Amino acid sequence: MHDDSETGPEVDAWELFALAACQPLRGHPNCFVAPQLDPSAAVRALKTYLRPRPDELLLAIIEQPGPTGPVPACTITSQRVCWPGGDSPRSGHALAFDELPESVRVVGSLDTTLDLGHRHSLPLRSTESNDAAEALAGVLSTLSQARRSGDLAGSTSRDALNRARAEIGHVVRQAAALHQVDGEVRSFQADVQAATPRVVVTPTLIASCLIVFVAMVLSGISILSPSVPSLIAWGGNVGAAVAIDGQFWRLLTSVFLHGGIIHLAVNLWVLSRIGPLVERLYGNVGFALLYLAAGLGGALASAWWHPLVVSVGASGAIFGLIGGLGAFLLSHRAAIPAPVVASVRGGVIAFVVYNTLFGLAIPGIDNAAHLGGLASGFVAGLLLQRPWPVARPTAGLIRQLLGGLAVASALLLLGQFVNAQVRRNPEILALLDQELRKPLRDYQNLAEAMRPSLQRFDTINTELDDLLNRMRQTPTIEPTDRAQIDSLLAEGDANQAALSQIEADDPDLLAMRDAILAAQEALNRSLQALARHLDQPAEHPALDAPDGFLTLRNESIEQVNRFQRRRQNYLKTHGLVEVPPDAADDDEAPDPPAP
Repeated sequence: MHDDSETGPEVDAWELFALAACQPLRGHPNCFVAPQLDPSAAVRALKTYLRPRPDELLLAIIEQPGPTGPVPACTITSQRVCWPGGDSPRSGHALAFDELPESVRVVGSLDTTLDLGHRHSLPLRSTESNDAAEALAGVLSTLSQARRSGDLAGSTSRDALNRARAEIGHVVRQAAALHQVDGEVRSFQADVQAATPRVVVTPTLIASCLIVFVAMVLSGISILSPSVPSLIAWGGNVGAAVAIDGQFWRLLTSVFLHGGIIHLAVNLWVLSRIGPLVERLYGNVGFALLYLAAGLGGALASAWWHPLVVSVGASGAIFGLIGGLGAFLLSHRAAIPAPVVASVRGGVIAFVVYNTLFGLAIPGIDNAAHLGGLASGFVAGLLLQRPWPVARPTAGLIRQLLGGLAVASALLLLGQFVNAQVRRNPEILALLDQELRKPLRDYQNLAEAMRPSLQRFDTINTELDDLLNRMRQTPTIEPTDRAQIDSLLAEGDANQAALSQIEADDPDLLAMRDAILAAQEALNRSLQALARHLDQPAEHPALDAPDGFLTLRNESIEQVNRFQRRRQNYLKTHGLVEVPPDAADDDEAPDPPAP
């Protein structure tokens, strides 16, 4: 160590030289030289491959363009060069300067690579030009040669040394802060690992959303823009259906549906980024309760705000995870180091911006679910807190279960409030009025369609009764009487055909039509039996036989009674008229009615 009166702090000559040797990297894209290090680049390096030693300074960080933003390339410290690689995403390689070749070469044209010797290479695949690669190769060659020879004189320019002397104090303090941050990150990582050893709920939720979406696509639904009816059929959230029809399951199923592959990809990307951290903070059980509470809370908010539109997606639940993270930070302000917060901030901001714009731009999607999920997640997060640091994974489980009961109670009260508000919504009141009037309209339409047939049925029965009375009073059958039976039978066949053409959507109304149709059919068969009896009395002596006139006429009357009972029950069920309590059970045979 030596004391330089111009620089102030006591520094090592090699560290001063190494900082000066890195000056040629200044000005190149994505190259940061201490003390002008980009904090985000430092966080990305610490999160992936860089494990700084306590006795080394961080001198330069090099990144390269990636598909979604800058990605780490390498870091130069006062002792070595480090770069990503290895068997896992958070591992890397490192070589001391005296392990590098004296001349580091740039190889390749499309995929630029630095040959570091010892079968090591540093890939710079996305470099747009070789200028930065050549500068990096030159810096590493300078450091390698100086480390091997021990001769620091003449290896760098005087301007570079002067700048290094002026900045070395800042670099030393920056390194100390970096080591402190790295220690905090490592300590926090150890705490969250001990608190929740395995992340199982997040991948399960991701897999569930993927499976549902694949099933939807395989059923023929559009992969880019599913139609509103298809989303409703698969369980999309519609406030009117929840409040009026009691389809409460839609509040949950809608959380696992998505409005296209882009909607799904954005939600699952953010869930994969933020989910593991929140799950480790709250534990597997607490995280599951938090996610469900936020999803249901967001769905209830959407049902209240827009009860006539369909809402789908996990975004409300994911907003709830952001709210839960905020609740944790409020309760344990110093627990999460700044680099960890910074690492999720970008994804969170992108998610919030995308979903907000998506909700404003796409018809049928609103932001109420997002805000409702955010608020629900924050409240649930406060109630599902565990002591921190967590001594063991099951610590605070009873407290979380009690918190879950409190969350469930709050959601139940919220559901009752939303249900009441939806039912007071003017649009819903108009729909309810239409729904209440629909049974009456349907009944009136059926009655109008059946009126001529019922009148004809009544006329046939009246004329048949008159004919039977005349036949009882005369000993012989007149030809005109026999002809009248054929005429009544022809009218009955025509009436039966007319009744069979009448349609109704309501099964109860259709059953009413079927009853009077069966009455007409039995009446026709009774007329046929009467005609056979008159034509061949010897072969058809018994009018009360199973297929005789009287038996079939009684069957027709019973079908009329059945029609009356179904009619009365329909009117009573829909509150259309006041019906005496025993009227629907009356077994007497009234005259054929006309509604």
